[in-house]
Amino acid sequence: MEPHVLAAATDYLEIWQLFVIVPLALAWVIGGGWWIGVSIRRQTEARRFHPGQGVVATLLATLAGGFGFGATLLICTTLEKLGGSSASTMTPLMTVGLTVGAAVGLLVVFTVFYAMFKASAVQVFKAMAPPTVVVLVLAGIAGGLMYSPIVTSAREKRNQEFCVKKLEGIRELLQFYAARNEMPPPTLKDLMSGVQGIDDPELYIQCPGKPKPDEKPSYIYVPYTSMQPVEDRLLLADGKDNHQSGVNVIIFSATLRNGRVVQNLQLQAMSHERFNELLVKPINESFAREYNK
Repeated sequence: MEPHVLAAATDYLEIWQLFVIVPLALAWVIGGGWWIGVSIRRQTEARRFHPGQGVVATLLATLAGGFGFGATLLICTTLEKLGGSSASTMTPLMTVGLTVGAAVGLLVVFTVFYAMFKASAVQVFKAMAPPTVVVLVLAGIAGGLMYSPIVTSAREKRNQEFCVKKLEGIRELLQFYAARNEMPPPTLKDLMSGVQGIDDPELYIQCPGKPKPDEKPSYIYVPYTSMQPVEDRLLLADGKDNHQSGVNVIIFSATLRNGRVVQNLQLQAMSHERFNELLVKPINESFAREYNK
């Protein structure tokens, strides 16, 4: 798949999902395969056929079905890209791709069973249908239970991504003032005003991860008022309600080199615990007051 498609897909993947997916996969391949093998043996009266062969057939059929599903989805995402979509959201074409891909995958699984068992299509369907329905029902239940945390996590990742890009632009603007040893503007709105390509500074300085707009600012910004050497001075940070996973901050530091003060601004994503450690430092007293309003 295209890199941007994979990036969008990985937003929905978490390690903990393996504890749900792996047992389901084993249940289908081993349990379902044995079930199918016993059913084929009974229907065809092929006593030389061991039910364990059904497990092997199910594994191969599942791999082939997965390839068919992936190929169908790749075709749809390619068409989507040709149509100008970023493929970062679930579009109608992607929905069609998932639906058709699932149908193609099941058809490929059936075809592999039909070729390997040397039984009639009706016999293969009768053997395949019960375990398939059971596993699909279990997968549907598991998917329903996982849906909310998966979507919430994906939304948080995407919001963090947008937020970091936005703050990187703000950091570059602030770095411009630091490089010239000038004091930065008193507010973010003043900083963004007049920037080419930004028609609405108020909208730009809204964090995409904030649940809803209110009277509190998305970002806490307390500009420095001194050029003296300093470390770990909080200059800007996410508001309290922006992100559950961590805090994006811009840290101001000034060091003395060869008799000259060199200023530096760093954009960092850190845990709430690490942020609180910086917040209680004496140098950040004024920032803490603004942050805790």
